Order: sequence, then structure tokens, then C-alpha cells
Amino acid sequence: MSFHFLYREDKGRIDRATWWRAIAFVALGWAAVFALYWLVAHFYTLEGDALVVHDASGAAETMKAFDKPHGILIGPAALLLIGSIFAGVCFYFVSAKRFQDRLINGSVALALPLMILFTSAIHWMQPRLGTTFPSWLTVLFDVALAGLAAWNLWELGLKESA
Repeated sequence: MSFHFLYREDKGRIDRATWWRAIAFVALGWAAVFALYWLVAHFYTLEGDALVVHDASGAAETMKAFDKPHGILIGPAALLLIGSIFAGVCFYFVSAKRFQDRLINGSVALALPLMILFTSAIHWMQPRLGTTFPSWLTVLFDVALAGLAAWNLWELGLKESA
């Protein structure tokens, strides 16, 4: 099957094995982008306007040579954001085809990427607005996300074609 068919349109049907292969490709691509982000974020941190470089032994060296050191961290974070959006879109297209193969409306495939987005937003907002968003709300979103992910895995990855 072509890249265009799998990842750029939601029309058509795919079987369970094709869905697993396509999702594995998306997951590996996202993991590579996340690993790049983690490497940069792990070894470079900001303390005020100074860039602190950590080596593998844990020793730190402060570098003030950069006029705007934030760019070293913003670049990989932007790459992670773009990679995550791209992975979510690819997941939607592949899962929409698999849902249609299961005789379920393909738009249901939007549920998991949107739930990941909402859960991420709640986790980001909760520490900043602790009185507005209690911590149990993040747990509620986590449980709902886990349930939705399990249902997606069951419907798309384990059940036979309809």
C-alpha cells in the first residue's frame, strides 16, 4: 500500500495486520523525534538567561556565550510539537480506514488523538491553575484516556474485519 493511501486520506479499508504495521511506523517516527527532544532537554537546561550544559556524569557547566540561549531548547520542543501533530494526523487516517473496515464510522478515529490533546492540556494547566483545576481532574482524564486507548487497541488491533 502506498504512503499516500495510508497516511493522507481517510477513505478506504485496511485489515488488522496493515493497521499494526502502519501504527508501528508512526510510533517509531514519533519515538525518534521524542528521543531527539529528550537528549537536548536532558543535557541543556536554562537557569535565568544562562544555558547550563550537563555531561553524562552529571557535571554542569554554565555557558553565557549565547545571547538568546532559549533557541537551543525551543527548536527541539517545536520539532516535538510538529512531530506529535503529524503522528496524530497519521494515526487518524490509518485508524479511520480500520474503523471503516470494522463497519464503524471513520470519524470515531478522532477520539483518541483529541483525548490525548485534552489530557496533555489538563496536565499542563493543572500546576499553573491548581485552585481552578484540582489534581483529581488530571487523574480522571488519565483514566478516560487509558480506557479509550484500550478500546481503540481492542477494536482496531485485535478484532477481525467485519
